[in-house]
Amino acid sequence: MANGEKYLRGASALVLGGTGGLGAICTRHLLAHGATVFATGRSEPADPAAHLGIAPDERLRTARLDYPADSIDEVATLAREHLGETLDILVHCIGPVVAKSINDTNGKELADLLRANAISFQDAMRAFAPSLTDDRGRVVTFTVAGADALVSRSMLPGYFAAKSALLSLVRSWAKVLAPRGIAVNAIAPGIFGGELDIEAEERVPAGRVGEARDLEQALKLLLSPESGYITGNNISVSGGYTV
Repeated sequence: MANGEKYLRGASALVLGGTGGLGAICTRHLLAHGATVFATGRSEPADPAAHLGIAPDERLRTARLDYPADSIDEVATLAREHLGETLDILVHCIGPVVAKSINDTNGKELADLLRANAISFQDAMRAFAPSLTDDRGRVVTFTVAGADALVSRSMLPGYFAAKSALLSLVRSWAKVLAPRGIAVNAIAPGIFGGELDIEAEERVPAGRVGEARDLEQALKLLLSPESGYITGNNISVSGGYTV
């Protein structure tokens, strides 16, 4: 794919959690490659383009979604006003981190993690799967590197449990939507700048934390119109962190 090619030209995209962190990387990528984007965040920036560090763009609209206080259904009408009745791309980036040992993680914290990471994805899929375009619809969410290895975690046990639940839902939806030609996948980031940066860089075989360009390569693969046969996967973008 040529550098700068707008491979998503004309596509409609919804990014839940798309104004900060990894979600903001996704929003910028989608806009740069030609998509019209509706992005949500826990608060709505006064100047979305400036907040994202991009030039003003009429293809971008944002709204507040502080899940679960705000319902995903509440933003569905606003999203459809901006994107239309059909949706080509759904990117799910909701999911806070609680870095505590298993002994220190209480039931409410675990329930909150499951609700924010997994149940929000289920709510989003129920709300938007009927609108996804047959034969080219794409869904991408974010787990965490190692979420598919069901082993004990000294730190982040609740977070990994929530992401493992999310991955199970990804694979269930991938199976349900495959007959429609809709691909559902997860990206499993390792240590990114500002994201889960709780261990030293020397633990990463690649010798550095992840950067936006690393995430964008995975997005190009999974969002491409030619990627419909790739579904139900959890693609690690971790510099070998989990090898």
